[in-house]
Amino acid sequence: MVQDFNGSSLPAQWGTYDSPNGTPPRSGDMVSVSNGMLHIAGGVNSRVGKDVGGGVMYLKAQKYGRWEVRFRAQAGAGYGAFVLLWPQNNEDWPTVGEIDLAEVVASDRSTFGTFLHHGSANHQVGLDATKADFTEFHTVAVEWLPTRVTYYLDGKKFFNVTPSQIETGLPTESAMNLAMQLDQGCGGYIACRNGSTPPGSLWTSTGCGSIRRPDTSARDLRPAVPWTAGRNLRFVDQHESRVSSDSWQRAPDHLRCTGT
Repeated sequence: MVQDFNGSSLPAQWGTYDSPNGTPPRSGDMVSVSNGMLHIAGGVNSRVGKDVGGGVMYLKAQKYGRWEVRFRAQAGAGYGAFVLLWPQNNEDWPTVGEIDLAEVVASDRSTFGTFLHHGSANHQVGLDATKADFTEFHTVAVEWLPTRVTYYLDGKKFFNVTPSQIETGLPTESAMNLAMQLDQGCGGYIACRNGSTPPGSLWTSTGCGSIRRPDTSARDLRPAVPWTAGRNLRFVDQHESRVSSDSWQRAPDHLRCTGT
């Protein structure tokens, strides 16, 4: 299936987070769609009367595959931008794992973190300060297989995790959902909002991307869909598949990115 954010509301396959009293607080009305783009804002929300962020999740879970997202985040203290794979059932975390494609928490958006969680004790392995200017658009991607989890930035592999690198091995128990979040924070790893923070910090996803399942007939692991600075986030979703191969389905020609 191809999904374009070309309307004025979030497509039915996506859900918003609405937990203004949670930690971190998120409100569903901080999410909007316009001009072919998905936007997630952070700021003081008049409906709930507090500083909140927002988030979305693709509601169809998948076990194993390749995910790609192109996005940017406005600079500003008080909010962090996150792209991740989250377990299908919340109560299964952290035992069944979590795969973080990007955690952009630096106020100037000059670095990002990449992590893998697994096991009841929340064992983790990752990189916490990869350099990239996320005030400009970048594409993050991950390939998740039973034998490895491999991370990419703008088509270049920069981190790979195999079962022996984490005490509990790689996540294999559960399908996961793609989630994108702009989370409010103050202290810890997100600096508190200050005078230099814009009135509404903005997380924007654009370009085009894909979710694909492994395929035993191909050997090329490079991204099959060329990335451009397009206006639509596009992806192909596939059902869960049992795999042992390190190869992927090639995206059909009609899914190639267009736009300027």
